[in-house]
Amino acid sequence: MSTAIVEPGASPSGQGYAAQDRRLASNSLRFLGSVAISVGIQGPTGGILFIPALMAGIVGSQGPFAFFIAMLAMLPIAYVFGAFSREYASAGSAYAFAGSALKPLVGFAACFSLLIVYITYTSANYTSTTNIFEELLHDQGLPHLPWPLVALVFFGLSWYLAYRTIHFSALLIFALEGISLLIVLVVGIVVIAKGGYHGHGLHLQPLTRHGLPFQTAMLGLVFAYTGFSGFEGAASTGEETKLPRRNIPAAIFASLLIGGGFYTFGSFIETIGFPNALALGKSEAPLQVVSAAFVAPWVGTLILVASVVSAFGAILACHNAAARLLFALGRDGFISDKLARTHPVQRSPHIAVGAVAVLSALGVVGLINKQPLDIFFDQATVGADMILCVYLIVCIAGVALAVRRRKPLLAVVSVVGIAVLALVIRYTVYPIAEYPFNRLQIIAGALVLLGFAIPLFIPGFHRRVQASPLFTGELATAGDAGEGPETPLPAATRG
Repeated sequence: MSTAIVEPGASPSGQGYAAQDRRLASNSLRFLGSVAISVGIQGPTGGILFIPALMAGIVGSQGPFAFFIAMLAMLPIAYVFGAFSREYASAGSAYAFAGSALKPLVGFAACFSLLIVYITYTSANYTSTTNIFEELLHDQGLPHLPWPLVALVFFGLSWYLAYRTIHFSALLIFALEGISLLIVLVVGIVVIAKGGYHGHGLHLQPLTRHGLPFQTAMLGLVFAYTGFSGFEGAASTGEETKLPRRNIPAAIFASLLIGGGFYTFGSFIETIGFPNALALGKSEAPLQVVSAAFVAPWVGTLILVASVVSAFGAILACHNAAARLLFALGRDGFISDKLARTHPVQRSPHIAVGAVAVLSALGVVGLINKQPLDIFFDQATVGADMILCVYLIVCIAGVALAVRRRKPLLAVVSVVGIAVLALVIRYTVYPIAEYPFNRLQIIAGALVLLGFAIPLFIPGFHRRVQASPLFTGELATAGDAGEGPETPLPAATRG
């Protein structure tokens, strides 16, 4: 089936994708900018500060093992996302990927779930950043502030910065996270050089399973994804990245290795820096405790400062990614086509940015009677459960793309990804997990199903999705977006 190929952001009808006020700022990001968005979503420094303690409550001393295996398990998923990113450069990410290879409505369901994940992560990061900031105040002997007030400040900063150009956001995230990770690396080297707890805690047992029950290990894998899931976030900048066909796949792999590697490393140094997993699990900021004990008290304070800026970078990255997914859905008539408008100067999807800000704030307001770390745990777990379903859909779409394109390696890797994800999902759902995991799994499952149901209840939306230029072949592929002539991908089969 032959189709007309036009410039990204335009359509033959002159409507929707073509309007000047609906086009994002093309060529705003290069490779490092795309990496910054993905790594920013992961927020490794802010996460390493306390997530290994939560992990210790699940898997004991085997936290580093859980993070490392989770990273390996995600490699085939990263490969599949990279393969799609070589074909499509779309702000919709999973929307274009699954919708083109399978059915447009499946693409919508995947994108809706990923949108909820990023909004949930934005909301969760308000509370995690607030929690770290409160630790910093306590460390300095300063008066306690009401955490909702602190969260409100981060909310306002994120809204303003996400409203600005994506280039500015990426540059800020890259600087904040880069410096923070360098500090973590130095602390880790010192802890290892000193032999861990009391000089004799250095051993490799935390990197092995060491009798950990299989289902517990699976729960640990899922929780690990609360840390470095988001490596696929660069795909949402497809319309704003220079040479996306080359840069985005590389950014996806790089961010997975950076995020997964640092979470494994951070968990390891915290595990060997504490006397046992019970003590680690009770610590609210174990990385700060280890830094102060093994290096110097002022370094512990520096770690808290670095963690605050890292966690805020995660807010900003998640906010930007969610806004671009909502922008892509708005172009096809989801809720309101105003969501697809871009600012005349900043070229950011400012209406979608505002909508994400409000929705993420509601996620905190609805749980305001709980403690910040409890809110983070609940929301991050729901997000991790949902993103596994998104990954599964995209891997299934990878098989379809491999068959259509006759790419046997992509087919094999996609099947491996499906097998890994099916195994993890199976052992986290059955046998039924204990409270609160079972409640959180039900919430995540219901939200995923909602994504499949929504098009059935919005008049005309089913038809608009089917007719989207993303799936009719009207838009150029990633290869056409400034990377020289490429053979266009045929229009997606619609049904």
